[in-house]
Amino acid sequence: RGKQMSFINRKETRTRILGSERAKVAGLTRVSEAYLNRLESEFLNMVDAHVKRHPSKGKTFQPYNII
Repeated sequence: RGKQMSFINRKETRTRILGSERAKVAGLTRVSEAYLNRLESEFLNMVDAHVKRHPSKGKTFQPYNII
């Protein structure tokens, strides 16, 4: 079985987490695959929720609460 496509950039996500002040203070040096999987799942759920709430008019998916 080949590598499965990810919907988040895992390398950049790890870098952002480990570069945060909180991670530095806590002395964190690694991010688990389980945590990245959870973030990816939350991201996909958020996208699905936005698509579900989006009005069905027009041809372009865009923020619908801006003027």
